[in-house]
Amino acid sequence: MKGRDDRVREEIIRYLLETITTRGSVFSAYCVGQALRMTASNKLRILVTRRAKFTFRLVPLDVNGKRMDKVFQPFTSNNEILSQPVRYGVELLTRED
Repeated sequence: MKGRDDRVREEIIRYLLETITTRGSVFSAYCVGQALRMTASNKLRILVTRRAKFTFRLVPLDVNGKRMDKVFQPFTSNNEILSQPVRYGVELLTRED
């Protein structure tokens, strides 16, 4: 019985999180890179660390790979202009080092 109650609670939380989470087309990715060297005593030594932040936008593309300026999301449509995007491209907005 306890396992069942936990599952119900998890489903409620999952539903609430999905409901209140905003969705957008702009994302940020944070990257950290390091140059390492193995010392004579078999320890790793960090030579340099580099951090970067990339902000990008997902761009909807049509069947031909062209950018869709106006995106409508009707329930059903056979019209290509009103159809949902087939795939997405990426547009780099900013890069911060």
